[in-house]
Amino acid sequence: LGAIAAALITGLARRLQTLGESGQWAAMACGVLAAAAGWSWAILLVAYFVLASAVSLIGAARKAERTQRSVPQVSLRTGIQVLANGGLFSLVVLRAGSAPESIWGLAAVGALAAASADTWATEIGTLWGGRPRSIVHWRYTDTGMSGGVTAIGSVAGVVGALLVGVLAAALFGLPLAGDFVVAATAGGIAGCVADSLIGATLQTRRWCDH
Repeated sequence: LGAIAAALITGLARRLQTLGESGQWAAMACGVLAAAAGWSWAILLVAYFVLASAVSLIGAARKAERTQRSVPQVSLRTGIQVLANGGLFSLVVLRAGSAPESIWGLAAVGALAAASADTWATEIGTLWGGRPRSIVHWRYTDTGMSGGVTAIGSVAGVVGALLVGVLAAALFGLPLAGDFVVAATAGGIAGCVADSLIGATLQTRRWCDH
């Protein structure tokens, strides 16, 4: 049943041109693993994917215009991109199973919250955040450049992490204002900051003479 549901959802996503071929297969694998861990986990993954896709589509043309100097203009998510966002969640969630408040459950939700925070920070920050500054040396950098942060994007990142934490708590019948949501949100924010630091220091950068 999980495989059928994952096939239908990822097939629709590919038809809507949010996933490439490899992205569809990777997303289907993540969906099957999440369903094997429990339907609540699968629903959480689908909710994250839908929200991330929706926020990515907002102002897409404007964002492409603002980032054409700094990032490749590719709309279809590849398998590598899908696994970077949902791969760790899909592996850890198998260990968590029916124990969302365990260390494994918190790790799974935190991993997905980090992916959500990064997506929201990037998409909202690119669209409305103005000129970003490097998280390392705080000098201005090109819009869309890895490691660049804005105030609006940072707030959006917190919202993205919080949404996953609240959704997970609701799905598992946990308090919406309890320690579980706080821990999940904190993990998401920490992951988002770590992603920016790695992007600003270790990620390869290339220059096109044209």
